[in-house]
This record gives sequence, structure tokens and C-alpha cells, in this order.
Amino acid sequence: MESEKANNDRMYKICVDSLECGNSGDLESLKRAVYTVKFLEGDHRLLEPLRRFLSKGDINVKRSVTECLGMLKLEECVEPLISMIHASFQNRDQEVGSLREEAIRALGVNGHESAIDFLREVMYDRVHRGLWSEDERSLAVEALTCLALSGKLRALEILSGGLDDPDSFIRELSRESMLEISERKFWQDTGYKSFLASFKEDEGGEKTGN
Repeated sequence: MESEKANNDRMYKICVDSLECGNSGDLESLKRAVYTVKFLEGDHRLLEPLRRFLSKGDINVKRSVTECLGMLKLEECVEPLISMIHASFQNRDQEVGSLREEAIRALGVNGHESAIDFLREVMYDRVHRGLWSEDERSLAVEALTCLALSGKLRALEILSGGLDDPDSFIRELSRESMLEISERKFWQDTGYKSFLASFKEDEGGEKTGN
């Protein structure tokens, strides 16, 4: 029976080889590379090749690598994702915009708290002011919601703070996010049940807290 280490080594080789093939235009290989990362969560060996392909690959490679960086779930993946987003504003091509959206999603999938401040800046349009689409700002809120649901209290505080923002767009995004968190009852056993119940009561719903 194949050992876990041997299996990881095999998956690592498949992933890197698939990225190489994808960099030559084989789109199926890129799909295979993304799939193998499911088995390589937390594997630091992937950082170097992923960074390399992110900087030198074409748009399809960059999109797949971005997805991989999210699924790898290493804190070291946050910086290259944010750097790529910053760099994307030098090119207003529509495909680059879709890559930026993928990177925002990846920050939520990655799940590390070091992405929270950046996502807050996107949500509130405080960095690259006026250049974010509503979809991108919505994705930043979705990423913060993922982080809140994974137990990041700071993300929850940012989302709840948006309920009182003077910008109606921020208020609506925050309201939808908090309702999602409330409906999933994630915070029921960690002290936030009463907070969410009060929120629902303010919205005219039935109070569910103790």
C-alpha cells in the first residue's frame, strides 16, 4: 500500500508537471493541477513553483495558479495573491479583471487572518479608490464571510461594523453577510448567538437568542 509521503510526492510531481504542460497551452493539464492541490493542502514545496508560474505564465495559467494558492491554505500564499491584485491595476484588460476576482475569492478560501485588512480595504474602496467593480467589492465581503465562518472574529467585527455604514451598498452587503452567518448558526456556541439574534430582531425578525 502506498505510504502517505509517497502519495504526496506523486501528487506534487503531477501538479508541477501539469502546470508545465498548462504553461504550454494544455488547458486540461491546468485543471488537473488544480485538482491535485486538494491532496496537497499545506505543502510548502508548492510555493516556489506556484510563485514562478504566477509571475511568468499566461492568463490561463495565472488563473489556475491563483486558485491553487487559495486551496493550498498557507499564510505564505496571501502575499503573492495581494501583490498580483495590486499589479493587475496596471492593465485594464477584461481578462485581468476576471483574474483579480479569482484572487479575491482565493483569499477567502485560503482562510488566513493576514488577508483581512486588505479585504476590508477592498470592501470599503480605500485602496485603488474608484477602480473596484461592485462585483469585486462583493467578493471581498464574501471572502470576509468565509473567514468569519472559519472562526476569525476580526472578520465578523468588520462585517457587523458595515451595518451602520453611511454607504447603502456597504450596508446591504454587510446585512446579507450577517444573515448568512446567522442562518448557518456557526456562532451559536461561541458567544455570538445573542449578537446575531439582536440583529435579526432589529430587522423585524423573530428573536432567537437567549
